[in-house]
Amino acid sequence: MNLCKWAKAFINDRDALPISQNGTPHNSQIDDEDVAANIATHLQNLSPYICALDIIHYVAILEVKKCLRKPSPLQQHNTG
Repeated sequence: MNLCKWAKAFINDRDALPISQNGTPHNSQIDDEDVAANIATHLQNLSPYICALDIIHYVAILEVKKCLRKPSPLQQHNTG
């Protein structure tokens, strides 16, 4: 599932978290209820029109990066 579809699904259902496609478990900050709630609130404020880039822009905000403890911004990767 691509990020755009996941973001839309997440707005509609907070339990619609992505699953590892290769089956290996991994820790994700989205598993943190506070982080998930903050992202969901941000996306809900943008709805009904959102895209994956909205999440990237959100986590690039300095205050959000400090909260997430992410030293470098997320980058958008195009597949095609």
